[in-house]
Amino acid sequence: SRPAQVLDRLFALQAQDLVQARWALGARTKQPAEREVDAAFEAGAIVRAWCLRGTLHAVAAQDVPWLISLLGERNLKRVAARHRQL
Repeated sequence: SRPAQVLDRLFALQAQDLVQARWALGARTKQPAEREVDAAFEAGAIVRAWCLRGTLHAVAAQDVPWLISLLGERNLKRVAARHRQL
């Protein structure tokens, strides 16, 4: 499996800590390689986004548009009070 294929199966991976997210993705590939995970991020096949639960997750780039359309308004409402505080 390649890193993007791992995310196709998992859907998302908590990625607040990028180093640990890279490790977790790499460990789930057939031939773990840090450079392959980095290459997937650099190529834009995998992205970190705040689509879920208000924390960073690694998700396949192809999933970001529908996640934002599904959860974006809800997330904006959830953080509106905090935004006003800041």
